Amino acid sequence: MGHSISACPIASRVWVEKAKPSPPSDQNVDVSKSIPDPEINSQNPPELPTETVPCEHAQVPTRVRSNVAKKVSLEVNPRFLWHHNYEHHPGGRIWVGWNPNVWNVSIIASTAQQTTCSVFHNNSDISFVISFIYGLNSSAGRRVLWQELSALLPSLSNRPWVCSGDFNVCLCTSEKQGGSTSWSRGMIDFKELLIQLGLSDLRGMGCFLTWRNSSIEDPKFCKLDRVVVNDHWLSTFPMSLVNFMARGLSVHCPATTSLGINHERRFKNFQFFNHLIEHPNFKEAISEAWSVTYMGDPWYSLTRKLKRVKDSLKRLNSIVGDIHLRVQAARSALYDFQSSLPSPPSADQLSFQSSLVETFAAALKDEEAFLKQKSRVKWLKCGDGNNKFFYNSCKSHWNVNKVLSLEDADGVVHHNHNSIAQIVVSYFEDILGKCSEVNPFPEDLSLPVLSDDQAVDLIAPFSARDIFSLKSMVIWKVFLVERLGFVKDIRSLLICL
Repeated sequence: MGHSISACPIASRVWVEKAKPSPPSDQNVDVSKSIPDPEINSQNPPELPTETVPCEHAQVPTRVRSNVAKKVSLEVNPRFLWHHNYEHHPGGRIWVGWNPNVWNVSIIASTAQQTTCSVFHNNSDISFVISFIYGLNSSAGRRVLWQELSALLPSLSNRPWVCSGDFNVCLCTSEKQGGSTSWSRGMIDFKELLIQLGLSDLRGMGCFLTWRNSSIEDPKFCKLDRVVVNDHWLSTFPMSLVNFMARGLSVHCPATTSLGINHERRFKNFQFFNHLIEHPNFKEAISEAWSVTYMGDPWYSLTRKLKRVKDSLKRLNSIVGDIHLRVQAARSALYDFQSSLPSPPSADQLSFQSSLVETFAAALKDEEAFLKQKSRVKWLKCGDGNNKFFYNSCKSHWNVNKVLSLEDADGVVHHNHNSIAQIVVSYFEDILGKCSEVNPFPEDLSLPVLSDDQAVDLIAPFSARDIFSLKSMVIWKVFLVERLGFVKDIRSLLICL
């Protein structure tokens, strides 16, 4: 299970993992694993996950001299290729190993605190950039690391980028328990760096506070280890997930990051998007769907009409098509036509160009409204072409709220969407679906009772005035949520139930 160096006359106190078989290329794969800075008992090494790790790094002050690093690396896995940063730090703080049969890895930059690699999968078009981080203890020392990462940004801004490791600093005071809870200069620098680089925490599971000290009398917990990614990573690997495992005998929590490539297609619930209101056939589609008369119970009639309206909106949305593809097509048509325009252009050509401009502008407007609604950003007004901002907000919102794994009552972790949904349903069925003893209602309890006149009023038919009051109340409530444009468009479609 492990390799003990305590018995070795050359080096001491390091534990490394035995070689593992490489995963098939069509499976979910973990792209990184951090082995942090433990005071390890060589006779009882900490348990690590059994899943395969095709690209891993070790952040261990191994006390292994550079002249024996190659020998120790071969003990870990003789088939792996290895990179060490001994030339930048005498302790060789970061070791990166990968299976060349699965990954093609090239080192972009390597320093005392980070090693950045360009990674390509040999049997697919998967590629990304990964930075293995091991920050220094001092704030001044970490500023050098922040400068190094900032210098990498121009060349990595258009590629999926993940930074994984021990940053040796918290992001905010809520990530600390015990000790000082005040803001430090190092925390502010770290927060500003993530904003500058456009990096955010990858959705995670497991331990939140990933580090603890060794004191029993004065325990301290912090989140020093994290995995942060850019927007391109969230777009390329939307199902990716980091798992912070139990620390075992270590003071840090090991972390595994899964690409989550194999995500299943699933049914999506119906959503109404505001840009459909601008469609010329919107009112006609709603009126036609609602005008059908159903005989029977009023509640049945209402539900059937609502279903017809939903189906009509689905058909209208399919006619509109994919908004992003429509924007790309309109942009390409305009740019291609402008590139082929002679000098000077004719009146017909200028008129056709104006029509292309209008089509492109309308597509951009619909995309902006769509993305704003999806991103749930309420404070930024439309009309400024903030599509990129809204799109990034959508990805950030999805990353925070996605549920990619769930543990059932038996302790089994499920990653399949249908299994996760069934666990949630079963959980609430156990709470709400069981018969339980009901306490008898006290007969001597005095409660206010409706009079006969009030009871008759409750079952009386609706009057025209009641319906008008309800209609006015609906408009007033919509007015409060600041959707005046929407109210104006649907005012003539309000239905009296």
